[in-house]
Amino acid sequence: MLRTALQLTKQARRVQGLSPYLWAAESQSASPAALSALNTSFDACSCQRHYADVAEVEEVDDYVPLPTQVYGLAGKYAAALYTAGFKADLLDEIEDDLIDVWNTAADSENFRKFLKDPSIPKKEKAASLDAILKDLEIGDLTRNFFGVLAENNRLHEIVRITNAFETLLAADRGEVTATITTATALQPQDLDEIKSGLTSVLEEGDTLIVQQKVDPAIIGGVIIDVGDKHIDLSIQSRVKRIQQLIIETV
Repeated sequence: MLRTALQLTKQARRVQGLSPYLWAAESQSASPAALSALNTSFDACSCQRHYADVAEVEEVDDYVPLPTQVYGLAGKYAAALYTAGFKADLLDEIEDDLIDVWNTAADSENFRKFLKDPSIPKKEKAASLDAILKDLEIGDLTRNFFGVLAENNRLHEIVRITNAFETLLAADRGEVTATITTATALQPQDLDEIKSGLTSVLEEGDTLIVQQKVDPAIIGGVIIDVGDKHIDLSIQSRVKRIQQLIIETV
């Protein structure tokens, strides 16, 4: 394992401007054991990306466990950002930064086009993006993160990365999100009743975050998504079950 880790370290040093956490996210062939052997750090104050000395590669004493699992390449990038932010005690600041960038993208079509444009050379795009983020007063760590995304042509993943990062933050804070879908907007008393029922089954210390959606297609009833649970009590689903029963009996 040590030999593999040393080889990965040498390879990592050849990758210009790629932080160790994010380089690990990009390395599809690296085994988890070999990656965990890399004692790497992300210097949030100076925004320098650097690797541990070879002599330190055997021992990892600053491992940060994730509060929940996130998947795919976007999940790996989000986990890298969470780890760096956790160690620097900057998770809330990073969240605010991402919201500011998100709002800027929502308000500016030119900025959205810039983020998605694959024809801009990577280094030029990274430099231009850094200047834009400085004007927005985005923190050093978040700017560094966006720079790595630009250098690796991953800016198109930013929505998925942000969603995965928010999932990690919610788990860290003990927030449980419930999405309630109805055909028409719920009356306040009906919403309070559903909230009360959901709150009663939460673990101690958890906080319920409710999101409401209106979808006339479900006809009536309610659909509740909370955590990995999907509860479909809609009239639409009942109609579909009846239709399926009719098909099976004909």
